[in-house]
Amino acid sequence: MFKSLLVAVVALPLLLAARVCDPAFQAANSRISADYRAAKTACASRAGQPRDACYEQARARRKVARAELEEGVGGLASEEKKARTMVERREPVAGPAKAIPL
Repeated sequence: MFKSLLVAVVALPLLLAARVCDPAFQAANSRISADYRAAKTACASRAGQPRDACYEQARARRKVARAELEEGVGGLASEEKKARTMVERREPVAGPAKAIPL
């Protein structure tokens, strides 16, 4: 029980580090950043509330793209879900055996 929790806690940062070093992840992350910068530049030509709304939409698109990237490349979210499932499935510590009445 404790061993599986320890493995999950230690493995999660290692998986994240391996993912960040992946060239495909870096390229996709760079593309997301470039798209966000282009959207911000396009928003700069507007004024007032439409500009604010445009910035919010650009941020939202960036956030969604990064979440999809993390999920698509193996995903920190999926790894975290696996780790949480492992912790939730742990059995409670068994006490002394009790006789079952017939």
